[in-house]
Amino acid sequence: MYTIYVLKDPRTDTVHYVGATQLSLSTRLEYHIADTYYKEKQSPRVRWLRELADVELEPHIIELETSHTRSSREAGDLEQGWIEYFKARGCKLLNVRRGGGGLRQQGSSSYKGNFSRWALDNLGKVPDTRVARHEDKSPATIRYWRLKWGIPRYRGSRYPPNPFADPSVPAPVQIWNSIQIIKENLREYGILTEHIWQYWEAMLVDWKEFYEGYGDQEGIQLAQMCGVFLLKLLEDKERLRDEIVSLKG
Repeated sequence: MYTIYVLKDPRTDTVHYVGATQLSLSTRLEYHIADTYYKEKQSPRVRWLRELADVELEPHIIELETSHTRSSREAGDLEQGWIEYFKARGCKLLNVRRGGGGLRQQGSSSYKGNFSRWALDNLGKVPDTRVARHEDKSPATIRYWRLKWGIPRYRGSRYPPNPFADPSVPAPVQIWNSIQIIKENLREYGILTEHIWQYWEAMLVDWKEFYEGYGDQEGIQLAQMCGVFLLKLLEDKERLRDEIVSLKG
């Protein structure tokens, strides 16, 4: 399925670009905006988008029609028809091609370099594996484009994104599970040392700050999870201390 769309200037509500895509319109808009960051070729469209970005504006993306065809050629013909339609009404379009060329480009390796704004803002600031998971791409693809754009690799913080065995389980959960196992040993031997609790608390605080640095919804949720575990840790500390004192009589 293809969607034919236009990009309008938010200042004048004027149509400046006609396009066709199989992506959602919000994702396609992100890719257009990504071009203003890293597109080397100075096309009229990119110059216009950069002009908007300079005054902190984004184009409006509007759907014209949806086609259920799977043929990029047919979708290109529809795109071309709309280009001719707007040109006939005096719109100064910024399309370089008559229509359909962008669809063929979307299957090329250069098109795959497009990322969401979050990914562009965080390349080199978080691990490539983190960006790859966010963009549903392979880490090798992320590394290729990061190197092509000359962005240094992420140097790491105190902890990597996930130091444990099972990557399907969030790291805070694995930390908390490990704490529960160690607590049973403490309860069994009647030992409660302050430095152990301080270590656990410091670990959760570091992970909380680590995830807050991601700046996306998943990072926020994981940071909140760390915060919840921190509160539970303090509650468990007092509870376990009382248990050990009562056991010792």
